[in-house]
Amino acid sequence: MEYYDICEYKAAQICCYNHTDYLAPMKTALLLFLVYSFGQSSKLPADYKRCDRNDPNFNGCLKDALEHAISRLANGDKSLGIPPLEPIHIPHAVLKEGTGAVHVVQKFTNLNIHKLTKSSITGFSSTLTKTQLSFTLNITAPEYVLEADYDFNGRLLVLPVVGVGKSKVNLYNVNTKLELGGEYVSRNGQQYFDVKSFDVKLAPGKVTYRFENLFNGNQELSNQIHTVLNENWREVFYDVKDGYEELIATVARAYANQLFSKIPVKNIFLK
Repeated sequence: MEYYDICEYKAAQICCYNHTDYLAPMKTALLLFLVYSFGQSSKLPADYKRCDRNDPNFNGCLKDALEHAISRLANGDKSLGIPPLEPIHIPHAVLKEGTGAVHVVQKFTNLNIHKLTKSSITGFSSTLTKTQLSFTLNITAPEYVLEADYDFNGRLLVLPVVGVGKSKVNLYNVNTKLELGGEYVSRNGQQYFDVKSFDVKLAPGKVTYRFENLFNGNQELSNQIHTVLNENWREVFYDVKDGYEELIATVARAYANQLFSKIPVKNIFLK
């Protein structure tokens, strides 16, 4: 499978880690990506739904438009320079250790997040002024899947854990709350929407973990740690939940700004 990712541009090669922000390299890459992507303004393709800001059912229309756009962008949109959402590919991510159950710095490479587009918007509201725009979305999804190469060395609950290999994390029956806000900015005589904040809150009904080659392939120790992980998934996941939420929020904000940076506000809405 050919992947298009948000860090494949040459400008992203200056990324480097620091000791205070584990997502700093990805944030730097995304910022450079957005700056690199600014170009000529575009029109929203005809098959995207547009809404009238004066429509009494504006929120309902916008909810439907967003659901359609998310589904439409599963395969990306070359005309807008947007990579596929299925899967979202992240070359590298480092999530810091938690304060309770998880004393492991989680290093991932070749991270693919699947099934984010297989979701439904169950609640939606928006606030629109002459200078600002904000959305709040409640989303449900049967499953999110994260697959990556991992590198762990630390402690989970009371057990030491070390390993390098393939990983798979499944989040089932996920309720997600998204809050994004931004402002209008002027560029080349046109007005664009710039997303300044993007907050994600995840509430899965269950999480399962699978890490190949734990303890250098010692199957007995691997089985023991997997039993502990999956029986205590809630304690494990919620200890590092903030890292997963920030990871998704950072990527989602980049995708949103990539779209909004190409299309003037006047071409997004009917009026």
